[in-house]
Amino acid sequence: MMLDNVAAARRPRWASLVSFLLVVTVGLAGCTGGGAPAGKPGPTRAASIGVNGAIDALAAAGVGVYDGPTATAPIRTPKAASPLRLLRSQVENLAKDADGGGGIGADAIDDMLPMPPESVPFSFVLAGYVAAAKTPGAERSRTLMAGQDLEQPRSLLFPTIVLTLFVAEATATAPAATGQPTAVATAALDRPAGAPARPAALPIPRLAAGPCGDFSAFFTTTLQKIAAAIVGVLPDIPFLKAAISWALTKGLALGLGAAKDLIERIPFIQALRSAIGTLALAVTVVAALRQWTVSVATQPATAHYRVGAEISGVKAIGTVDDRGGDVFSPEVRECATLLGIDLPRGGAAGSAAAWQVVAGGRHASPAYNQDTKVDAGKRTTFSLVMASESEDVHRGRRIANDQVVLRVTVKRQDVDKVRAFIEGAITKQLPSGVYAALTGVFGDPLAKIAAMTDFTGQGRLVAEYHLADEPPASATPGPSPSGGRAVRVSFDRPETRTESGETVALAGRIVDLVACDGPYGTWKGTFRVGGIQSAFPVPWKEVPVSFSMGGGSGTRTVHIKPDEVVVLPPNITSDTEADVSVDGKTMTLTGRVDGDIGSVSMPIRPAPDASCP
Repeated sequence: MMLDNVAAARRPRWASLVSFLLVVTVGLAGCTGGGAPAGKPGPTRAASIGVNGAIDALAAAGVGVYDGPTATAPIRTPKAASPLRLLRSQVENLAKDADGGGGIGADAIDDMLPMPPESVPFSFVLAGYVAAAKTPGAERSRTLMAGQDLEQPRSLLFPTIVLTLFVAEATATAPAATGQPTAVATAALDRPAGAPARPAALPIPRLAAGPCGDFSAFFTTTLQKIAAAIVGVLPDIPFLKAAISWALTKGLALGLGAAKDLIERIPFIQALRSAIGTLALAVTVVAALRQWTVSVATQPATAHYRVGAEISGVKAIGTVDDRGGDVFSPEVRECATLLGIDLPRGGAAGSAAAWQVVAGGRHASPAYNQDTKVDAGKRTTFSLVMASESEDVHRGRRIANDQVVLRVTVKRQDVDKVRAFIEGAITKQLPSGVYAALTGVFGDPLAKIAAMTDFTGQGRLVAEYHLADEPPASATPGPSPSGGRAVRVSFDRPETRTESGETVALAGRIVDLVACDGPYGTWKGTFRVGGIQSAFPVPWKEVPVSFSMGGGSGTRTVHIKPDEVVVLPPNITSDTEADVSVDGKTMTLTGRVDGDIGSVSMPIRPAPDASCP
């Protein structure tokens, strides 16, 4: 039997079931309203990282982490040579951000880094890094983003440490970072048109002696080295090539009009370098200044569709950890004082909160007239109303579930002062031309970088609903050689679309089995698999199936393991098996695909005439 399996890190929740009859567009779930119970997948939890884990992951990617700005040696010796450096206080913020479910949304990244025509959004490249790159940073990133649907890059929330790992590995492999001769062939590729030449090593200006001056010099030295390193970044670096190829495949599948030779186009290469430099500046700032975290949970965690006129509501709750109210470190406060910037003190209470339904919006919609500000208990709430299904559909036997992804951003009340601080303590302290060399084709993104210091968290709701049963077959049972009645089961997969309307899985009949000697006899027919239009399209294929229930009555179960294995793009095979249970009226298939489990039940109906010889 053929297996519709793609790498686990790349696939949506339903993709682990697409091999066996289990391609029902989403994982199947149980419901107290009737129907056969089925496995409820629920969101996969992202791994936690902690401060020590973050230091180790950064060292593996080439980043030195220092106890303070005057420390002469990193806490862990980096295994590569990225010019990116961080303070321990920044890594503490990155770890809390990741473990608290925070990060920077794909929409904010694409707004800050608009790519040239016939390109793919930069969030697609970052998703490709997480999905396809074979580096220590990418492997750690996959665990940190487990549970997010990489097949929908626009819905992603990237933990800031994932962006940091990407920048580190991009600059660690660049010729300028390794001391190797540059492979850039033309001056046009050396820098964007109109941008300053590669910055010369200039003395680093200091704000003042003491903690503030050391703090500023640490960052400006780091950013100056990054500006030199990105000149040598080329898209044929293996992990970047894998990320861009993944992004291009996804962009073409979604009809974005990207050029197939994108990786060779000079405007794209220039934008890629500028994006890495701008991200380096952004993660430096965000890690230093975003010290709060926001976690998101829903009550209940699983909600069923409304039935008829009943009301089925859900409350999402964002809880802010503001560390007692002061968002700034002592070094930041000293610099602000020297710069004449009055940074406020105070907690999250009263801050505006912006909620989004970033995926699964067809299952739940926001209620009206909501006050989403952070209250005195440091919480912000968001009410949703579930979609509805008819009573007839609700009485059916087929049950499914899907994820609704919710995101909240708690807005800083001091964003203008934060921008002034970034300018005074970091960007205006850089040597002449370095800031322009970092940001390149993106001009002056400082306002958008300052906005990224808002506090963002993300959570998930499991939406449960019924699928309409098939209409009863009109055919009468045909005769069978053994004297039993001829029976049939079948299952039709509905079409799956992304939030933006692109088809991912085609609709079609994926199970069609007939038993000429009754429900407890020998079943023959086909499983039809494929019809996938994702990053790696899989065509339809019919796989013959035959098994015997062994006779008898009551509930009978047999275990089957198909013999045929078909290699799918990109050269992936899987281990698939299933239990088949028959009770005379219903057949239930419980499949296991690479350890993932899902079930579906089908009514046993009379087989059409001529189904049996």
